[in-house]
Amino acid sequence: MTEHLPAISEGNTERAAFWSRHIDDLLQSNLSHRAYAEQQGLPLARLTYWKQKLRPRPKATAFVQASVESTSSVRIHHRSGTVIECLPGTDVAWLKQLLGMPDAS
Repeated sequence: MTEHLPAISEGNTERAAFWSRHIDDLLQSNLSHRAYAEQQGLPLARLTYWKQKLRPRPKATAFVQASVESTSSVRIHHRSGTVIECLPGTDVAWLKQLLGMPDAS
């Protein structure tokens, strides 16, 4: 049987504890968010909200340094969908400035 959802008027600590237990169980269950929510009788949107609130993803660095020597163009694909194509002879200092990378020199 599923636990009752903490009421909006209940303390934030109790709600956070309730959802923290469910997030822990979700991560150990190997179920999708939807399947877990349905199994536990939980609103999917609330489960997703609390997972993002209690277990935020670590911020990844946008780019990593790489050394490439090529006579053809190089494309940089970022997870945001941004694509930068660099032609041979692209000024590396300019590219670092464009990407907001510190100059190692």
